[in-house]
Amino acid sequence: MKNYFLSLFFVLLTVLSLGQAQKGKSFYLINLDEKSLNTYDKHLLDSLLPVYHTTKNDTNKLKVLKYFASALSDEKIWVPYNNLLYTITFGKTDTMSRTYNADALNNKGYEYQYLRNEVDSAIGFYNKALELNTSAGYAPGMGIVLNNLAYIYQQQGNLEKCIDLYNQADMLFTKSNYSEGLISININLGDIYFKNEDYTKAEESFKKALAFSNKTKSNFLLGNVYSQLGAIYRHKKKHSQSFQYYLQSGG
Repeated sequence: MKNYFLSLFFVLLTVLSLGQAQKGKSFYLINLDEKSLNTYDKHLLDSLLPVYHTTKNDTNKLKVLKYFASALSDEKIWVPYNNLLYTITFGKTDTMSRTYNADALNNKGYEYQYLRNEVDSAIGFYNKALELNTSAGYAPGMGIVLNNLAYIYQQQGNLEKCIDLYNQADMLFTKSNYSEGLISININLGDIYFKNEDYTKAEESFKKALAFSNKTKSNFLLGNVYSQLGAIYRHKKKHSQSFQYYLQSGG
């Protein structure tokens, strides 16, 4: 997946008062047809690009590009911004640049996996991202990439490999106290165990996902978690509990 665990980055939106007199590539940084932008993407770009242009902090510039790569809805737009993030940080040896380059590589993996359907290329990008995050000692980034790699092997039916990678990611997310990652890992593991009719392990994984969701006050796929728990209790013939989970799922 594209890096869905990024924190929301909105910095000083009051800079909107500066206006957007400049348009075109000098403003947008890439070649794009402003008229083709949907309302959401246009608002996001027009809100944060003034920050990019006015800040003297290189880290904030990279954060803007990183956020564009994760939040823009149109792949014809987020992909060029991600490529820009990759180009700016490529070959630099400082820790910050390596982690941002790893983010860009991870997003390239998503692009090739889901938009181009070139899974082997996606794996290559993910592995490069993992190498950079490892060299930088960035545990959450390592976990995110391992999660993405694991899902590929899950789709290919290589359950031994994918469970091993999920468990590695789980340890990294636990080490870094990254609850959003732990939610995703346990949902994915729960899905595997459920499909293999190991309802005890499936229940354990989904309840972990539920606990982390409640801990972080996150609604991340909660409907799916409740629905899966309902299905587990139905298979266990505990129909009253099953019905309660289905009610909570909103289904």
